[in-house]
Amino acid sequence: MYRGATGVRDEICELAIKPARGRIGFADAGQRCRSTCGARGGYDGAWFSIARRQRMSAGERRKILAEARDEIEAHKAPRAAKPGN
Repeated sequence: MYRGATGVRDEICELAIKPARGRIGFADAGQRCRSTCGARGGYDGAWFSIARRQRMSAGERRKILAEARDEIEAHKAPRAAKPGN
């Protein structure tokens, strides 16, 4: 689950990426992530075939995750701060 500011008032984009039945689907509850892709576009209901995904080596994955560590921790932090989690 990606959570981030939309730039519109205090709205938060919550974009889920879900694998199902041989494809990767996107869910944008409330279509609040829409402001990041333009007024005519949206992520909700979009999908692509798992067979078309781009493969990456373990080394490439480690490098990307190391570079994104701060962003990953920033997205984990709000969930930990919520009561009951």
